[in-house]
Amino acid sequence: MSNLVFALLFLLTALSVQADSLKFTRVTGGPPLPGVSDAKTDLGVVQGDEFKKIKTQVQKIIVALQKHKLWTPEKAILWDVGPDGGYISAVIELKGKTYTINSWYPLYRQSLNTAVSETQGLVDVKSKNEKQDVEARNSETYKQIVAIFDLMPRRQQR
Repeated sequence: MSNLVFALLFLLTALSVQADSLKFTRVTGGPPLPGVSDAKTDLGVVQGDEFKKIKTQVQKIIVALQKHKLWTPEKAILWDVGPDGGYISAVIELKGKTYTINSWYPLYRQSLNTAVSETQGLVDVKSKNEKQDVEARNSETYKQIVAIFDLMPRRQQR
C-alpha cells in the first residue's frame, strides 16, 4: 500500500512541475495598465523535444537578459516597448522559473522605414543602410536578448 501511495505522490509531483517552454504572444497597445485589457494573440509555444533543441540557446539568452539595464530582476521581466505601441511577449519557463521579454523589436525588424534602437526606441530611417547602421549600434547583450524572437515558430513570424 505504501508503494502505491508513494507512486501516486511521485506522479502528482511530476505533473505539477511546469515543463520548460517558450511562449510567444502578440499584444496590441502598450504595457498593461490597471483596468485596461490589451488584445492578445497567441503566436505559438515551443516545448517538449523542440524546446530541448533550443534549451542551450535559451539559457544563454537568460544570462544576457540578467545583465541588461532594462532587466527588472524582482519581476523577472524586461520591457523594451513604448507607452502605446504593440509588442511581442516571449515567456520562458525554465526549471520552474519564469522570464519575460516584452519587445517591439520583432514587429519592426522587417520594416524598411523603422529601426529599433536599444537607447532611442523606434527610429525613422530613410534607407536600409541607415537602418542597419542604427541597429548595429545596439549592444551585443541586447542583440542576444532579441534573438529570442528568432525562435518563434516559423508559421507565426512576419
